[in-house]
Amino acid sequence: MKSLKSELIILILIVLVGLFLRVYKLDTVPPGLTWDEAALGYNAYSLSQTLRDEYGNFLPMTLKSFGDYKPALYAYLVIPFISVLGLTEIAVRLPSVLAGTGLIIITFLLINLIFKNKWLSLSTAFFTAISPLSIQFSRAGWESNVALFLNALGLYLFLKTLKKPGYFIFSAISFSLSLICYQSSKIYVPIIIFGLFLFFRKEIVYSKKFITALIFMVFSLALVFTTTFIFGQSDRLAAQNYFAYARPEERVRQILAEHDLQTSNPPFEILHGEWWSFLSGTFERYLTYFSPDILFVKGDYSPRHSVPDLGIINFYGLILIPFGFYFLWRRNESARKIIFYLLFTATIPAVLSRDLVSMVRALNIVLPLVILSLIHISEP
Repeated sequence: MKSLKSELIILILIVLVGLFLRVYKLDTVPPGLTWDEAALGYNAYSLSQTLRDEYGNFLPMTLKSFGDYKPALYAYLVIPFISVLGLTEIAVRLPSVLAGTGLIIITFLLINLIFKNKWLSLSTAFFTAISPLSIQFSRAGWESNVALFLNALGLYLFLKTLKKPGYFIFSAISFSLSLICYQSSKIYVPIIIFGLFLFFRKEIVYSKKFITALIFMVFSLALVFTTTFIFGQSDRLAAQNYFAYARPEERVRQILAEHDLQTSNPPFEILHGEWWSFLSGTFERYLTYFSPDILFVKGDYSPRHSVPDLGIINFYGLILIPFGFYFLWRRNESARKIIFYLLFTATIPAVLSRDLVSMVRALNIVLPLVILSLIHISEP
């Protein structure tokens, strides 16, 4: 009992540290609202006053905004804060602050559920609290940060259901909310669900949760379809995906001249066709997110998405993460599969997007990187 009380006190202190790092000078750092934050705040204000967005749409699932058709959940989350604090920077950013702080608690619960190690759970929670990537995206109105929290919560509740029935519906709700919170979730949530069903198919098939799981899968696919292709987001998808951008004509002509080929020749299509350009380009983009430059030195190329002179994880990760890979490989098979799966799939939405590096779309990598930094301390 005394030990439990001590752990609770430590966790509370860690959460308070994380909250302080995310809320201190929130109205001035970063300075001013981005246009996305301003759009979310204004739509939240409009919805609070008229139940309609800036274009007069009644309780919309997506916001036309600047023509980028934002999922509307974040704007709805802002409404209570605007009602109390007015249309201010703090009001617009508080849902992200709370999501980033909540991630600390979910990380503790998730790691404790998987590894049954309080010290590892508390350490992972602390590293999440001081994670530069988590702090960066918790201090502004980022829908991706709320989606990260919802994905982590959905994962925890799913794994909790395997041990104690009754949480699956809450896991499904959490994942569903993520789908209507951020665009990249429409790619990443189905990936998470596929992995969970693959790894725990026996537990699901041979239980009463199977029918519920199938219903949830159908509902999720329907939600992705309707919010993407019915509410105007298909144009955004066409413009933002990597495969919409073919090689420049100059590059094609250069290849033709170097190899004395014609575009209609089978050798060109086999060796230098557009399919090869996209395949190799996708692989290179994927590896970029695991380069030392991104992980430990510069982070995202955009100053809005990174901490100056610091990668997406603290410098000590350069030493700790390799140890993490070694020790995780020695862990039980379920833990190893889950964490490696999260790590190697987290960047897929970003890889398939237009931008070469976009940590806002790869924010789900926070959790597995933090775990890898600390997993070695769970060894006896």
